Amino acid sequence: MSRSEEVATRINNLIIYGLQKALWDALGEGAIAATALIGKELLEIMENDMGLKISGEQAQDMLNNIAGLLTNEFRMADSVQIEQQGDNKVVVNIKGCMSLPVEERLTAAGIKPFVCPFANIATAAMRKLLNVKTRITSLEISGNQCKITFETYEE
Repeated sequence: MSRSEEVATRINNLIIYGLQKALWDALGEGAIAATALIGKELLEIMENDMGLKISGEQAQDMLNNIAGLLTNEFRMADSVQIEQQGDNKVVVNIKGCMSLPVEERLTAAGIKPFVCPFANIATAAMRKLLNVKTRITSLEISGNQCKITFETYEE
């Protein structure tokens, strides 16, 4: 990454942190509700502007396509594995994510990280493909890795 890319990434991370912290300060855990809308919007952009296709695909294939776009096309992380485990559990393992400093700063401020492009897009795609609800059940940070688990369910 060039020096100008590093500076741009740091500035973007500061902006993203500020927006998330402001949402959390204003709404508390209610800010988590915004993640469904964020994921839906990001998914629509990926479908309309970047050619992502999710209809008719198997869930795991669609999740792999999302991971590939976010790592290879956008270089948002060194590697991403999105794995469906059973009928209703999905685990997202991310190494070297460019948003990791945001998540660390939020955690240090006592705020549950709630905006993750990988998880937000994956949950939106699962909602659209399978017509189910989703909820993030855990987000763990360890070194330069994040592990996000979400579940699908029907109401």
